Amino acid sequence: MTRTSQAATFLACLFDRYTGGYLEIRTLNQGRSQMRFYLLPMTQSDYIDVGRACVGLSDSGDDVYMGVLPRHRQGGKDADVDTAGFLWADIDSLDGVDVDSLRDRSSLLVFSGRGIHCYAGIPITDIGTKLITQRHTSSLVEGYGRSLSDGSDLKVKNPSRILRVPGTKNWKDRDNPLDVVLDTYPLEALIEAQDADTDHPWGVEWSALLVKAQTGDLPTRTRGNWNLGTTKKGGDYHTYSLNLSVISAEYMRSIGMTDHAHEVMVLCRTAISAGLESP
Repeated sequence: MTRTSQAATFLACLFDRYTGGYLEIRTLNQGRSQMRFYLLPMTQSDYIDVGRACVGLSDSGDDVYMGVLPRHRQGGKDADVDTAGFLWADIDSLDGVDVDSLRDRSSLLVFSGRGIHCYAGIPITDIGTKLITQRHTSSLVEGYGRSLSDGSDLKVKNPSRILRVPGTKNWKDRDNPLDVVLDTYPLEALIEAQDADTDHPWGVEWSALLVKAQTGDLPTRTRGNWNLGTTKKGGDYHTYSLNLSVISAEYMRSIGMTDHAHEVMVLCRTAISAGLESP
Protein backbone atom coordinates (compact mmCIF):
# COMPACT_ATOMS: atom_id res chain seq x y z
CA MET A 1 0.00 0.00 0.00
CA THR A 2 1.65 3.21 -1.13
CA ARG A 3 1.80 6.32 1.03
CA THR A 4 -0.60 8.13 -1.32
CA SER A 5 -3.00 5.18 -1.09
CA GLN A 6 -2.85 5.32 2.72
CA ALA A 7 -3.69 9.02 2.76
CA ALA A 8 -6.44 8.79 0.14
CA THR A 9 -8.07 5.72 1.74
CA PHE A 10 -8.00 7.29 5.20
CA LEU A 11 -9.43 10.65 4.09
CA ALA A 12 -12.18 8.99 2.07
CA CYS A 13 -13.16 6.83 5.05
CA LEU A 14 -13.44 9.91 7.26
CA PHE A 15 -15.17 12.30 4.87
CA ASP A 16 -17.16 10.29 2.32
CA ARG A 17 -20.12 10.29 4.71
CA TYR A 18 -20.64 14.05 4.50
CA THR A 19 -22.66 15.82 1.82
CA GLY A 20 -21.16 19.25 2.34
CA GLY A 21 -18.57 21.34 4.12
CA TYR A 22 -14.79 21.41 3.77
CA LEU A 23 -11.91 19.07 4.45
CA GLU A 24 -9.12 21.05 6.13
CA ILE A 25 -5.49 20.09 5.53
CA ARG A 26 -3.08 21.97 7.77
CA THR A 27 0.71 21.95 7.52
CA LEU A 28 3.12 22.95 10.27
CA ASN A 29 6.83 23.50 9.77
CA GLN A 30 8.96 24.91 12.58
CA GLY A 31 6.41 27.49 13.66
CA ARG A 32 4.91 28.18 10.23
CA SER A 33 1.32 27.09 9.64
CA GLN A 34 -0.80 26.95 6.49
CA MET A 35 -4.39 25.79 6.00
CA ARG A 36 -5.87 24.42 2.78
CA PHE A 37 -9.54 23.59 2.21
CA TYR A 38 -11.20 21.11 -0.14
CA LEU A 39 -14.93 21.22 -0.86
CA LEU A 40 -16.95 18.13 0.08
CA PRO A 41 -18.20 15.80 -1.30
CA MET A 42 -15.11 14.59 -3.16
CA THR A 43 -14.53 11.89 -5.76
CA GLN A 44 -12.01 9.06 -5.42
CA SER A 45 -9.78 10.95 -7.85
CA ASP A 46 -10.03 14.03 -5.62
CA TYR A 47 -8.92 12.02 -2.59
CA ILE A 48 -5.95 10.68 -4.56
CA ASP A 49 -4.96 14.24 -5.54
CA VAL A 50 -5.20 15.46 -1.94
CA GLY A 51 -3.39 12.36 -0.65
CA ARG A 52 -0.56 12.85 -3.14
CA ALA A 53 -0.29 16.49 -2.16
CA CYS A 54 -0.10 15.53 1.53
CA VAL A 55 2.76 13.10 0.82
CA GLY A 56 4.63 15.70 -1.21
CA LEU A 57 4.21 18.40 1.43
CA SER A 58 5.44 15.96 4.06
CA ASP A 59 8.52 15.07 2.00
CA SER A 60 9.37 18.77 1.83
CA GLY A 61 9.56 18.81 5.65
CA ASP A 62 6.01 19.69 6.71
CA ASP A 63 4.02 17.95 9.43
CA VAL A 64 0.67 17.31 7.70
CA TYR A 65 -2.61 17.23 9.63
CA MET A 66 -6.31 17.16 8.77
CA GLY A 67 -9.31 18.42 10.67
CA VAL A 68 -11.00 15.30 12.04
CA LEU A 69 -14.45 16.83 11.47
CA PRO A 70 -15.54 18.79 8.39
CA ARG A 71 -15.64 22.58 8.54
CA HIS A 72 -18.87 24.29 7.52
CA ARG A 73 -16.78 27.27 6.42
CA GLN A 74 -13.10 27.80 5.75
CA GLY A 75 -11.56 28.11 9.20
CA GLY A 76 -9.82 26.13 11.89
CA LYS A 77 -11.72 27.06 15.06
CA ASP A 78 -14.41 25.17 16.95
CA ALA A 79 -17.05 27.60 15.66
CA ASP A 80 -16.13 26.52 12.12
CA VAL A 81 -17.40 22.99 12.87
CA ASP A 82 -21.09 22.08 13.15
CA THR A 83 -21.22 18.37 12.23
CA ALA A 84 -19.70 15.19 13.71
CA GLY A 85 -19.53 11.68 12.26
CA PHE A 86 -16.58 10.25 14.20
CA LEU A 87 -15.11 10.00 17.68
CA TRP A 88 -11.34 9.91 18.08
CA ALA A 89 -8.60 9.22 20.60
CA ASP A 90 -4.93 10.22 20.74
CA ILE A 91 -2.85 7.66 22.64
CA ASP A 92 0.52 9.23 23.34
CA SER A 93 2.67 6.12 23.73
CA LEU A 94 2.72 2.50 22.61
CA ASP A 95 4.06 1.34 25.98
CA GLY A 96 1.79 -1.31 27.50
CA VAL A 97 -0.90 -0.80 24.85
CA ASP A 98 -2.91 -3.79 23.60
CA VAL A 99 -3.07 -2.83 19.92
CA ASP A 100 -5.36 -5.74 18.98
CA SER A 101 -7.92 -4.48 21.49
CA LEU A 102 -7.70 -0.99 19.99
CA ARG A 103 -8.28 -2.41 16.52
CA ASP A 104 -11.43 -4.13 17.74
CA ARG A 105 -12.77 -0.81 19.05
CA SER A 106 -11.81 1.35 16.07
CA SER A 107 -13.07 1.91 12.53
CA LEU A 108 -9.67 3.39 11.67
CA LEU A 109 -6.34 3.11 13.48
CA VAL A 110 -3.21 5.09 12.64
CA PHE A 111 0.30 4.74 14.06
CA SER A 112 1.29 8.40 14.46
CA GLY A 113 5.02 7.82 14.81
CA ARG A 114 5.15 7.77 18.59
CA GLY A 115 1.59 6.83 19.50
CA ILE A 116 -1.75 5.76 18.05
CA HIS A 117 -4.79 7.61 16.75
CA CYS A 118 -8.11 5.74 16.89
CA TYR A 119 -11.39 6.63 15.19
CA ALA A 120 -14.90 5.26 15.67
CA GLY A 121 -17.84 6.17 13.44
CA ILE A 122 -21.06 7.52 14.93
CA PRO A 123 -24.32 8.64 13.31
CA ILE A 124 -23.78 12.02 11.65
CA THR A 125 -24.89 14.61 14.19
CA ASP A 126 -25.55 18.33 14.09
CA ILE A 127 -23.47 19.65 17.00
CA GLY A 128 -23.99 23.37 16.43
CA THR A 129 -21.24 25.97 16.56
CA LYS A 130 -21.41 27.09 20.19
CA LEU A 131 -19.52 25.63 23.13
CA ILE A 132 -22.69 24.76 25.02
CA THR A 133 -24.03 22.66 22.12
CA GLN A 134 -20.66 21.06 21.33
CA ARG A 135 -19.97 19.89 24.90
CA HIS A 136 -21.89 16.63 24.47
CA THR A 137 -19.75 15.58 21.50
CA SER A 138 -16.56 16.57 23.32
CA SER A 139 -17.62 14.46 26.29
CA LEU A 140 -18.26 11.49 23.99
CA VAL A 141 -14.78 11.91 22.49
CA GLU A 142 -13.28 12.05 25.98
CA GLY A 143 -15.23 8.95 27.03
CA TYR A 144 -14.07 7.04 23.96
CA GLY A 145 -10.44 7.85 24.71
CA ARG A 146 -10.83 6.97 28.38
CA SER A 147 -12.37 3.59 27.47
CA LEU A 148 -9.48 2.69 25.17
CA SER A 149 -6.39 3.38 27.25
CA ASP A 150 -5.02 5.12 30.32
CA GLY A 151 -2.53 6.68 27.91
CA SER A 152 -5.19 8.61 25.98
CA ASP A 153 -4.74 12.38 25.93
CA LEU A 154 -8.17 13.41 27.20
CA LYS A 155 -7.63 17.04 26.23
CA VAL A 156 -7.67 16.11 22.53
CA LYS A 157 -11.45 16.41 22.25
CA ASN A 158 -12.37 19.80 20.78
CA PRO A 159 -14.41 19.72 17.52
CA SER A 160 -11.76 21.50 15.45
CA ARG A 161 -9.06 19.01 16.48
CA ILE A 162 -6.40 18.23 13.89
CA LEU A 163 -4.55 14.88 13.72
CA ARG A 164 -1.89 13.49 11.43
CA VAL A 165 -2.54 12.15 7.93
CA PRO A 166 -1.21 8.62 7.36
CA GLY A 167 1.29 8.25 4.55
CA THR A 168 3.14 11.34 5.80
CA LYS A 169 6.02 11.72 8.25
CA ASN A 170 6.16 12.85 11.87
CA TRP A 171 8.85 15.56 11.87
CA LYS A 172 8.97 16.30 15.61
CA ASP A 173 12.54 15.01 15.60
CA ARG A 174 13.95 16.71 12.51
CA ASP A 175 16.91 14.34 12.45
CA ASN A 176 14.77 11.22 12.70
CA PRO A 177 11.35 11.62 11.04
CA LEU A 178 8.95 8.76 11.71
CA ASP A 179 6.35 7.27 9.38
CA VAL A 180 2.65 7.88 10.04
CA VAL A 181 1.00 4.60 9.02
CA LEU A 182 -2.60 3.56 8.35
CA ASP A 183 -3.02 0.25 10.18
CA THR A 184 -6.75 -0.48 10.34
CA TYR A 185 -9.43 0.46 7.79
CA PRO A 186 -12.38 -1.23 6.03
CA LEU A 187 -10.80 -3.39 3.32
CA GLU A 188 -13.55 -2.54 0.86
CA ALA A 189 -12.61 1.15 1.21
CA LEU A 190 -9.06 0.73 -0.12
CA ILE A 191 -8.08 3.25 -2.78
CA GLU A 192 -5.16 2.10 -4.91
CA ALA A 193 -2.92 5.03 -5.84
CA GLN A 194 0.72 5.43 -6.81
CA ASP A 195 3.05 7.88 -5.10
CA ALA A 196 4.19 10.81 -7.21
CA ASP A 197 7.85 9.81 -7.02
CA THR A 198 7.12 6.30 -8.25
CA ASP A 199 4.77 7.14 -11.13
CA HIS A 200 6.68 10.12 -12.54
CA PRO A 201 9.90 9.32 -14.42
CA TRP A 202 11.58 12.55 -13.38
CA GLY A 203 11.60 11.54 -9.74
CA VAL A 204 11.15 13.24 -6.39
CA GLU A 205 12.36 16.78 -7.20
CA TRP A 206 9.99 17.22 -10.15
CA SER A 207 7.15 15.62 -8.22
CA ALA A 208 7.70 18.07 -5.36
CA LEU A 209 7.31 20.96 -7.81
CA LEU A 210 4.08 19.47 -9.11
CA VAL A 211 2.76 19.19 -5.55
CA LYS A 212 3.57 22.84 -4.92
CA ALA A 213 1.73 23.76 -8.10
CA GLN A 214 -1.29 21.68 -7.12
CA THR A 215 -1.58 23.36 -3.73
CA GLY A 216 -0.96 26.90 -5.00
CA ASP A 217 2.36 27.31 -3.21
CA LEU A 218 4.17 28.76 -6.23
CA PRO A 219 3.74 32.34 -7.48
CA THR A 220 1.04 32.63 -10.12
CA ARG A 221 2.09 33.83 -13.56
CA THR A 222 -1.33 34.02 -15.18
CA ARG A 223 -4.74 32.92 -14.07
CA GLY A 224 -4.56 29.25 -13.06
CA ASN A 225 -0.83 28.91 -13.81
CA TRP A 226 2.14 28.37 -11.49
CA ASN A 227 5.76 28.72 -12.49
CA LEU A 228 7.77 25.56 -11.82
CA GLY A 229 11.23 26.83 -12.70
CA THR A 230 13.44 27.29 -15.73
CA THR A 231 14.16 24.74 -18.44
CA LYS A 232 17.64 23.92 -19.67
CA LYS A 233 16.90 25.92 -22.82
CA GLY A 234 16.00 29.02 -20.80
CA GLY A 235 12.23 28.77 -21.02
CA ASP A 236 9.76 28.26 -18.19
CA TYR A 237 7.99 25.20 -16.85
CA HIS A 238 4.47 26.05 -15.74
CA THR A 239 1.17 24.32 -15.08
CA TYR A 240 -2.22 24.99 -16.54
CA SER A 241 -4.83 23.95 -13.98
CA LEU A 242 -8.35 22.77 -14.78
CA ASN A 243 -8.96 20.59 -11.72
CA LEU A 244 -5.97 21.09 -9.39
CA SER A 245 -4.13 18.03 -10.68
CA VAL A 246 -1.10 17.75 -12.93
CA ILE A 247 -0.22 15.27 -15.66
CA SER A 248 3.22 14.59 -17.05
CA ALA A 249 4.96 16.23 -19.98
CA GLU A 250 5.36 12.76 -21.49
CA TYR A 251 1.57 12.52 -21.80
CA MET A 252 1.44 15.91 -23.51
CA ARG A 253 4.20 14.86 -25.88
CA SER A 254 2.29 11.66 -26.74
CA ILE A 255 -0.85 13.59 -27.74
CA GLY A 256 1.01 16.37 -29.52
CA MET A 257 0.70 19.21 -27.01
CA THR A 258 3.99 20.95 -26.33
CA ASP A 259 4.00 24.72 -26.10
CA HIS A 260 0.55 26.06 -25.30
CA ALA A 261 -2.11 25.09 -22.81
CA HIS A 262 -5.60 24.07 -23.90
CA GLU A 263 -8.41 22.06 -22.42
CA VAL A 264 -8.08 18.37 -21.67
CA MET A 265 -11.23 17.01 -20.05
CA VAL A 266 -10.94 16.38 -16.30
CA LEU A 267 -7.18 16.88 -16.42
CA CYS A 268 -4.82 19.77 -16.27
CA ARG A 269 -1.65 19.58 -18.24
CA THR A 270 1.90 20.67 -17.58
CA ALA A 271 2.71 23.29 -20.21
CA ILE A 272 6.35 23.87 -21.06
CA SER A 273 7.23 26.98 -23.01
CA ALA A 274 10.66 25.80 -24.19
CA GLY A 275 11.79 22.18 -24.35
CA LEU A 276 10.75 19.07 -22.47
CA GLU A 277 13.90 18.25 -20.54
CA SER A 278 13.66 17.26 -16.90
CA PRO A 279 14.49 20.06 -14.41
